[in-house]
Amino acid sequence: MSKGDIVKAKGLLHVGQRVEVSLFSDKEMYTSRIEDLQKEKIIMAMPMDSKRRPIIPQVGDKLYVRLIADQCVYRFFSAYIDKLAEPIPMWIVTTPELAERYQNREFVRVQASIPIMVQITDDSGGLLPVYPTRTVDISGSGLCFIYNKRLTIGTRIVVEIENLPDIGIIHVFGEVVRSIEINEKKIFHIGVRFLDLPRPIQNKFVSYIFELQRKNIAKGIEM
Repeated sequence: MSKGDIVKAKGLLHVGQRVEVSLFSDKEMYTSRIEDLQKEKIIMAMPMDSKRRPIIPQVGDKLYVRLIADQCVYRFFSAYIDKLAEPIPMWIVTTPELAERYQNREFVRVQASIPIMVQITDDSGGLLPVYPTRTVDISGSGLCFIYNKRLTIGTRIVVEIENLPDIGIIHVFGEVVRSIEINEKKIFHIGVRFLDLPRPIQNKFVSYIFELQRKNIAKGIEM
């Protein structure tokens, strides 16, 4: 890990920021939000499980925290101190000294069901008919989509995505990097790496992906 991957944590934190937190004991990620920043302490909304039950750790329990800042994903370790009941249920946790930038913004992968058109190259290098489908997830460097058969690793395809905010249409060549059968109904998830997405378009696409991620995180907490 290079020095550029480690930063001062305090410079990343701000009130209202969405975070994801996990207890070392169960590893499940829960959604929360920073409500206040105090000297050496972070006050965050009490996370809830999928049944809307509050998560209350033991004093001293170690926590893993993940957040987005400057369009990059950071993570750090913290510890649970106490809880507050008012004005809303909250956690008090320790403020770390350092955080790690552990994923390049291009490669942040977000679950998203987006309509796309794909064309697969055949053995002679020609293109098969257009196949309408949907994505499983997307990143700045590629995507995963649903297909009706297995594809060979290295197969070249053409992907078209329409109606993207501030972008319009993306028309890009890609290469199959994984092909996974999901069930006995012959549904496959095809992972594709983009080959020729221009940098200005990629930057806009990454911004769109981070906006999707923020919305996904927001869905996990009542406003």
